[in-house]
Amino acid sequence: MIYKGAGVSRIVERVENLREPFRKNAIEWLSLRTRRPLANLQLDLDQFLREQDPFVREFFVKDTLSVLDLAVKHFGDPNMQVSDSRREYLNELMQTASILR
Repeated sequence: MIYKGAGVSRIVERVENLREPFRKNAIEWLSLRTRRPLANLQLDLDQFLREQDPFVREFFVKDTLSVLDLAVKHFGDPNMQVSDSRREYLNELMQTASILR
């Protein structure tokens, strides 16, 4: 399967929609997950994903977007638009998290 960079722009968009210091924290978290410095988030993340197996790449993107969607919901730009289906998913995720506490 040829990697076409899908997911990187969505991840970068979510990070860019976070206010400081949450944006910096998200980049540090991504750096820990990728086990490499992310000086240029777009390029470095793209390079990391190109090196991964397609299954790992897909899991990483989905998992990362789920966490970043929650972060944007709580710490992001209040003017960012979230689709209804994504909002329902985030609400379910928040309910699950509160049950696990």
